[in-house]
Amino acid sequence: MRPGTARDWAETLGVGPGDLPLLTRMLIHSADSLDGALIRMRTTLHECPDQELAEALFELERQMRDVVSRVRELHVEVLREMR
Repeated sequence: MRPGTARDWAETLGVGPGDLPLLTRMLIHSADSLDGALIRMRTTLHECPDQELAEALFELERQMRDVVSRVRELHVEVLREMR
C-alpha cells in the first residue's frame, strides 16, 4: 500500500478525490515519457568518453523506472480506493 490515502493524494495534488484517477493516469503518461527520454539519452551517450556521465545516466534511468513503478502502483491503489 502506498503511503497516504486517496484523499491525502488529492489534497497534495490540489484536486478533488473524483479527479484523482485521471490525474494519476496523466502522471503515468508523464513518467513514461520521461523514462523514454532518459532511455534515448542514455542510448545515445552509452559509449561516450565520459564514463561517469554514462554511469550517472544509467543510475538516473534506474531511478526513473522506480518512479514509473510507484506512480503505476499509486494509480491502481487510487482506483481500488475510489470504488
